[in-house]
Amino acid sequence: MNTPMNTSPKLTSLAMAVVALLISFSGWSQSDPATPWHLSAYEVDGIPGIALPQALALLNDRHPQTTVKVAILDGGIDYDHDALASSIYTNALEIPGNGIDDDGNGYADDVHGWNFVVDSLGENIHMARYEAVYIKHLHDSLTRSKLPMPQWLEDIDMELVEDEFRNIKEYGDDCWFWTSIYLEYAMPFTDVMGDYPDNFEEIWFHRKSIELDRGQRKFLKSLMEDGIALDDLTYYLEQNWNMDEYWMNPHFNPRATDEPETGYGNPLADEKYDDHGTHVAGIIGADRLPGSESYGIAAGLVELIPIRMVVSGDELDKDVANAIRYAVDAGADIIAYDATDRPRPETTAAILGAIHAAGKLAMADCSCLADGQRAQAEGAEILGTTLSGYTAETAGRAEGVDCDLIRAFKALGAFVMAEGRVNTPELAAQAMAAGTDAVTVGTALTRLEHVTGWFQSAVAHAVRAR
Repeated sequence: MNTPMNTSPKLTSLAMAVVALLISFSGWSQSDPATPWHLSAYEVDGIPGIALPQALALLNDRHPQTTVKVAILDGGIDYDHDALASSIYTNALEIPGNGIDDDGNGYADDVHGWNFVVDSLGENIHMARYEAVYIKHLHDSLTRSKLPMPQWLEDIDMELVEDEFRNIKEYGDDCWFWTSIYLEYAMPFTDVMGDYPDNFEEIWFHRKSIELDRGQRKFLKSLMEDGIALDDLTYYLEQNWNMDEYWMNPHFNPRATDEPETGYGNPLADEKYDDHGTHVAGIIGADRLPGSESYGIAAGLVELIPIRMVVSGDELDKDVANAIRYAVDAGADIIAYDATDRPRPETTAAILGAIHAAGKLAMADCSCLADGQRAQAEGAEILGTTLSGYTAETAGRAEGVDCDLIRAFKALGAFVMAEGRVNTPELAAQAMAAGTDAVTVGTALTRLEHVTGWFQSAVAHAVRAR
C-alpha cells in the first residue's frame, strides 16, 4: 500500500529507532548499577524501565548527524538548570533584550522560546479556572433566565461538559473530605497547644489534652495504621483552597478581554513556579552531572524548545494552537492534531494541509476507526489511539489501551502510535502485542500529581466505605 506512511524518510528513521528499542532482549547484559530505574530493562534488571543502555548498545554508539529539536509545550522550563542549560534551544536570529521582533515571527525577544499564558498586564499566569465549570455556569444561568444562547455555546456538547464537571466536583469533594479531617484534628491541637502539629503522632500523644472523643481517637488510629500522614492532608488543604479560589470559580479570569488571537505573551518561558515542564525536559535531555545518577534518554542529542501554555487549571484552545504553530516555526518535525469529527473552526483537512505545508509529519490523534480512516485518506503519516475513550461516542469504553483500535489501524497499513490510558508496563506490553509500532506513556511518567491522585482517590473511597 503506497501511502505517505511507507515513503517518508523521517518516518523510516523513527521506525528504525523504534525497532532498535524493541529488538529481542535475549543476550542483553545487565544495566550499570548506577542506571536510573526508569532507564533500566525489566527483562534483565527486573525493573520496568525503557532499557536505554541496551538500546544504545544496539545502536553501537551511532549518533544523529544533527540534533533533534523537541518542543516542550508545558508549564515552562527552568532553562538555567545545570542539567538542562546545554540543551536549551537558542533562536540565533533574535537579539536578546532589544524589544524588537528581529526574525519577524511575531514574537519579540524569543531567544529561548515563548510564554503564551499572561494576564491583562502581560505578567505570567499560574492559575486558571476549569472551563467546564465556566461553561456549565453560563449555560445554566442563561437557561434559568430564559435568555438566548450564543452560537458557540449552542454548538458545545453539554454531555461532555457535564461529565467533566462531575469529575472535577468529585475531586473537589475528595479534597474537602481530607481537608475536613485536617481541620477536625489539627485545629483543636492548635487551639490548645498554640502551634500547628507536625504529624499525627504528635496529635495522638496529646489526644487527651485536646479532648479527642473515642470515635475521633479510633479514626485517628486507623489513619496512622493505614500510613496516611498529616502532610498528605495539608496538600489537600491547599488543593481545596485552589478549588474555591480558582479552579471551580467561574468568575476567575485574569486574561485581558481584548487579548489578540496571536502575538500575545512574553519571552519568559523559563517558568520556575511549575516544575512539571522541567521534569519532562529532564526525562528527554538532561545531562549527567557529576555526582548525579539521573540523565535524559537523549542527553546531548536534542535541542529543547520551551513553550509555556499550561497552568494549574485549564489551558485555552488558542494558547495550544499558537504554541503548536510556534513549535512548527521553531523546527519541530512531528505535529499531533485532533483528528476526531468534533466541531472546530478549521476542518481536519485544513489542519493537516497546514502541517504538511510547513514540511512536517502529522500524527492524527484519533478516537475510533472512522477517525483513522479519514485521517489516512487525508494524508496523515501516523495514527494514534490518543482520544479513544475521550469523546462522547467512546466515553463508555473500558479503561486501558484500546488494543482493538490498534489492530484496526494496523489493518489499514498505518504506522500506529498507542497513546492514551497506557499507565502500566502491562498495558504497554498489551499494546505491543496488538501490533502497535510505538507506545507513548504520558501521565504515568510525567504527572506525578495525577498518579498520587489515583492512590489518594482509592484510599479515600476505602476510608469512606468503613
